[in-house]
Amino acid sequence: MISNMTRLWRPAKSFWRICALGLLLLLVACGGRPTATPAPAAGLVAPIDSAEFPDANSTILIEPETGGAIRLRGGAGVTLPPQALSQKAAVTLRIENSFPAVPIPRSLLGNVYELALEGGELTGLALVRLPIPPEVNVGEYDLAPYRWNGSTWERMNGRVANGEVQMGLSAPALISLQGQWNLADASLTLVRVEGVQGALALPLTVAGQYRYSTLPMLSGDVVPATLKLKQDTSGGAGRVAGNEALDKTLDEAVMWFKPDPAMSQARIEFSHVFELDPAQLDVAPGTTTRFYVVLVVEDSAAPTRRLSTGIEYAQVLPIRIVGREVVRPRLIGEERYSLRWHVRLNGQTFTQAPATGTALDIDGLLAQGGLGAYRITLEANVDGTWLAVSNEVGIQLALRPTSMPEPGTEPPLVALVSPTPELTPSPGGPRPVVPTRRPGPSGGVNPGAGEFEPTPTPTVALLSTATPTATRFGDASIFWADSYALNPDACTTIHWQVENVTAVYFENAPVTGSGTQTVCPSQTTIYRLRTESAEGTRERTLTITVGTAGETPLVFVADSYQIVKGQCTDLRWSVTNVAAVRLNGNGVAGEASLNVCPEVTTDYVLQVQATDGTLTSRKVTINVSLTDKPLIRFWADRYALAANTATMLHWQVENVQSVTLDGQGVNGIGQAEITPGNGQFYLLSVTTTEGEVLVRQLNFTSGTPDLTPNQIIAQGVVRNVEGPLDVDLINPGDQPGYRLTIDSLAVLFSNVAGWNQAMVRLGVPQSMIDQGDAASLHWPVGAPQPVEFRAVCQANECMLVPAEGAYLYLRGP
Repeated sequence: MISNMTRLWRPAKSFWRICALGLLLLLVACGGRPTATPAPAAGLVAPIDSAEFPDANSTILIEPETGGAIRLRGGAGVTLPPQALSQKAAVTLRIENSFPAVPIPRSLLGNVYELALEGGELTGLALVRLPIPPEVNVGEYDLAPYRWNGSTWERMNGRVANGEVQMGLSAPALISLQGQWNLADASLTLVRVEGVQGALALPLTVAGQYRYSTLPMLSGDVVPATLKLKQDTSGGAGRVAGNEALDKTLDEAVMWFKPDPAMSQARIEFSHVFELDPAQLDVAPGTTTRFYVVLVVEDSAAPTRRLSTGIEYAQVLPIRIVGREVVRPRLIGEERYSLRWHVRLNGQTFTQAPATGTALDIDGLLAQGGLGAYRITLEANVDGTWLAVSNEVGIQLALRPTSMPEPGTEPPLVALVSPTPELTPSPGGPRPVVPTRRPGPSGGVNPGAGEFEPTPTPTVALLSTATPTATRFGDASIFWADSYALNPDACTTIHWQVENVTAVYFENAPVTGSGTQTVCPSQTTIYRLRTESAEGTRERTLTITVGTAGETPLVFVADSYQIVKGQCTDLRWSVTNVAAVRLNGNGVAGEASLNVCPEVTTDYVLQVQATDGTLTSRKVTINVSLTDKPLIRFWADRYALAANTATMLHWQVENVQSVTLDGQGVNGIGQAEITPGNGQFYLLSVTTTEGEVLVRQLNFTSGTPDLTPNQIIAQGVVRNVEGPLDVDLINPGDQPGYRLTIDSLAVLFSNVAGWNQAMVRLGVPQSMIDQGDAASLHWPVGAPQPVEFRAVCQANECMLVPAEGAYLYLRGP
């Protein structure tokens, strides 16, 4: 079909014009790489630049006897000399918006164009003209025209003249101008650091050097650079083809290089650590995958792009003892893999049980095997052979030594838990990787611990040398504490780790970028870490809660508060120095976790009895969707911004047919930087595998918002969710809903004179929850969860008032 418009080409009236065209084609056919030319040679066709031509798509009919030309407004054009066509044909030149990825290290300069024919074939050369962007100085770039040959971008011979590159083309194709900046270079390497036993994060460290021989293009006074951690399962082809299925982006980090404006050439050293969760890789345990890093420095029209060295990693799964279970991570698509627990007793195989769940019951093992030393590993079937794919944990069940047993009694049993330093893998199998991790907020690993004895008790006692891993969100990897809940007169250690900053202050005192501080607050206290960098000043806060008489501080959270029927999640809790702990009436350890798979929305109540008999309760609700609709997570780093300020959009959705962001196709898991206007909204549209379309919307405020009296916009962290209860601040008794306790407060905008709270209790009315996706509300909300909200406040009591533009949005998954 002929689209857009049809125009007849008028034959050239000048014999000399035809001769000049023939000479140019001869030069193109015999030429080499493009060469910068100060002035065009005599006889070259003048650059194309006319307002009468179409912007992006043009089609004309061309007779083979006369030839013809087709042009676009931006300067691209194709000239067909006489006898270059086999017969009369419709010739189309258009800008192609969907095209194969340009391989590293080249960049695309300008548009990708498609030359297409209908009704004839090329029997001669077509002269193609690609405009050079005005910001590109041809003397500083390696420029060339490229053609997509069906499998890769192929470099073609061409000539630079009059602000364009000219080339000869013998067949219809996708064509583009590509190049790289010659005045900067970079090198980087990726290494894997061995860590501690059973850790849940795999640290991958990238270090490199950026060098420039002329001052790069600046954004303010810095140069933005991006590091992308890639997983290559294609043997290298993914890096060339740009196929995300074979060349997956796992993580991304942004850095800011700050050149010295007084130096026209210099080098900048940099480093970054990616913390990768091995259980989130869609890779069979025991098999090997390859990682590398891509550096992109936005220093020119064709950014500097370089690859790191690659490393290979055998998929190893960390296991650990939590409470009375040995637990392993849940894998992506684990139904495709065959896993089993291998238990050895006193050096001999005791049992090999299928690892269909994520936990192995310890009590059952001890009851069946009796006294002795137990060693437990996780194995996977790799090509018909069972190989160890985890670290090893150990349990020693023995009699407690006594000096003089009472007549008629037996010495009590005691179980001692001691992870072995490192597992020796089976011959030919993968070597387990034991990465490091920081201690979680509820406490850290004791590196000097070997065996521990529990508190004397007449029954079996199990102790673990590793605490449960608490849920961590963004700032918790920068500024965190070993424990956020303390008894009176107790202490904890606060940690911080920041990079690429000019100054760091803890409680207004200057400190180094990496440090610790032991604190012993007598009451609930907020601690502040302030950093100064090229991005400005930023303050982070954390709250240490101190219990009082009759109150026992505790932590009770879930890994996921919203699941689909048939899925599971882990409950985690931590409390010390108490008489008893019960979960839904059943006795449990003070620091442990439990994998739960509720069929319907279920409340889990953790009840703690203090040594003085006082009872304290916390409730976690796991919301269960009874449909197979995918879970859609769509959030931003910030929703109320200063004018012309950027923020990041994030989304996570899996097992669907397609995902679009404001009409543009995107990956199911990704992020995008946006600079929203006031009142602007963004839509994430998901098409399920059944063809159903689900939509999520986020609204943004840009500039100073028009707040009603006593209204604030703030960010914080949800620590507790209570309800259903009455949440009305003015007329108690008529507004059912839920109440959130939010601390670590950072106020963005306020219309409350002198208002400065560290913690608020936020009421969420049921009427807003009932609106579902129509309300500016992310629900359900669990703890701990970073959020941003707009509410009316009185002292530390706030409430979402829908009539006054209220919202409550998540700031993390």
